Parts: sequence; structure tokens; C-alpha cells
Amino acid sequence: MLTLTHLREGLRIFLASWKAKYRGFRLYQGTPEQIARAIIQNCWNGRYFQTSTRNFAEFWTRDFGICAEALVQLGYREKVVLTVRYALNAFKKANTITTTITPSGVPIDCFSFASDSLPWFLHRINAAQASFLVEENRTFFEERIKEYYQKVVDSHTGLVRADRVFSGMRDYAKRRSSCYDNCMVYFLGETCRRLKLTIPWNNKKLQKHIEHTFWNGTYFYDDLNKRAIVVGDAQVFPFWTGVCSDTKKLRSCVEAMERTGLTAPWPLKYTAQREKDEQWFFSELLVKNYETNSIWMHLGLCYLDVLKKYDQKRFRVHLEQYSKLIEKHQTFLEVYDQNESPFSTPFYLADEGMLWVSKWLWLKEKVKRK
Repeated sequence: MLTLTHLREGLRIFLASWKAKYRGFRLYQGTPEQIARAIIQNCWNGRYFQTSTRNFAEFWTRDFGICAEALVQLGYREKVVLTVRYALNAFKKANTITTTITPSGVPIDCFSFASDSLPWFLHRINAAQASFLVEENRTFFEERIKEYYQKVVDSHTGLVRADRVFSGMRDYAKRRSSCYDNCMVYFLGETCRRLKLTIPWNNKKLQKHIEHTFWNGTYFYDDLNKRAIVVGDAQVFPFWTGVCSDTKKLRSCVEAMERTGLTAPWPLKYTAQREKDEQWFFSELLVKNYETNSIWMHLGLCYLDVLKKYDQKRFRVHLEQYSKLIEKHQTFLEVYDQNESPFSTPFYLADEGMLWVSKWLWLKEKVKRK
């Protein structure tokens, strides 16, 4: 449900994009590694790590969750903990955990209650080795887990409910019990186990149920509609979250993505083309194809996480592609169109100076240490 706060945020992002169309991207000097460190520093605003230096100068639960472990390993643990405290204080005041906290400190969901906000938030605490925050706020988190289960999980099937739409990795898409959403429930269960928080479902049973429901013998279905299309996040997150560790299935998923062009010219696209039967939130009309065959860097970085564990050859090839992109554009961009240009519409220009670059830098440094 759109509110005045949503509209204000939309206008702020539009104006920031509009100015950047004329001003151009802010360029950083130095090697890709030096550029990455400078971006990370500029994403720290004294209170929290914002998602980017331009459009998304707010706190995003998912995006920070993706970066948290990398930031800790790169030496930013103190600022990661401060960011978590900042977000936790805002969420406690609102008595909920949302996808986003605006620059003015207001928690909002974009565009609906998300399947992944609580999982990513608790993952962040675990990655920062800050379990003391759970102990200090155990009642709050236990209430959020119960709320999450009631809103997200169908107690009859054990899977994510198909009778409502949740925000997720593809915020603009209206999916019904997506593979990604279900993987996030499992991911939450595993994180809660590590943080000694109780969950009201059997995670082992859910793990088997996800594989049985979404695996079609060649790749993972996107959602319960089981359409014959390969969707990027549905192939990455069963392995990223640990739902599946079968190397034969991973190889099959990688081949399916490569066959349909999701990894070309570099990873990763959500889909090879815009599907006629996909449903979208209204605002997608302003950024058409933003989450279809455009090339998303954060999704690609999560894919690289998986490849690093299972396929070193592909991992190194794609990691070097990212290095060359940073060197070419002298920043770290959010998303590219299928023609390899920074994504652009009359209402939007791809964001720049993304905090996601921390994950690339961490992966790069791990390779150097070997």
C-alpha cells in the first residue's frame, strides 16, 4: 500500500536520477580495489551504511544483509554493529522489521511485507558476531518470528503462502510462493538456530519440501505457477542459503542459465526476456525491464558466492569481469541493460557507488590470499 512516505521517496529518487543524467556519474580514481574502498567509505554517513551514494541513500535490510559478512571481514565490524543498532532502534519504535528505513528514519516496506527482511536482518547480526543484540532484544525478535510465520507461511503446506504477494529479491514482481521466498524461510530457520532463537516450523522438513516442490529435473521453478522459464534468483538462492548442496543440480542450473543467456555478457539477469504473463506492481511501468533482462550486480555477486564454493573456473572469470567494469566506469553501478549500458529510462538512471562493491572486494582479496 502506497503512502505519502513512499511517494516522497519515489520523488527523491527520481530527482537524484534526473540530476545524474546531466551531471554524470561520480568517478573515483585509482585501482578497482582503491575505488571499492572509497565507495565503502562514502556509503558510511556517520550513522549507518547506506546502500549507495545517490539514489538509495537509505538503509535497505536486504542489501545490507548481502554486504554484512564482507564488510566485517574487510575490517568494518564496528560500523556494521553501529548500523545494526541504528536499524534495530528504528524497527523497535515501529514494532516491525521492514525492507527499508528512509533517510529521515522512517521504516517502510517496498512494496509489501517482505519474505526476506527478518532473515537478512538476523543474518546481519550473526555475520557481525553480535549475538548480544539478540540477548538484549530477545522478546522483540521472538515476536517478529511469530509474526513472520503467521504472515508468510501456510501452516497446511509448510511453504510460503500462495494467496498473497510478498516483496523479495524482485521487488516489482508479483510472485506466488516463489522459490526465493521459500529459501528465505529456510535461511531464517538456520540463522535462528545459530542465534539460539526458536522457530515454529521444522526446517529439515522444509528443506526437503522446497527441493521436491521446485526442482523440475533441470532447474528450479520460479514459483508455484511452475512456468517453463529460467529465473536467476531461483537458481542461485537454493544453493546460497544451503537448501541444496547437490553439485549435479548446481551444474544443471548453471547450464540452464548459460543456455538462456542469463550470465551473458556477465552475471546475472533475472530472465532472458520480458514474459507476457508476469504480473508487476504499478510502479514498474516507470522503470520497465528493470527486473527482467537487465543485468543485476548484487544478484551476480551472490552467484559468485555460489561459484566460489562449487566452480572456481567460472568464479574467477566472472570476478575478473567485475574488476574490468569497475575500472571502466570508475565506480560500482547498480544495474546494466541487456546492451551493456548503465540502465536508464526517462524516469530513472542506474544507481552508482553501491555498497555491494564490498562483496566484490572481499571475494577479490580472498583470491589474492590463496
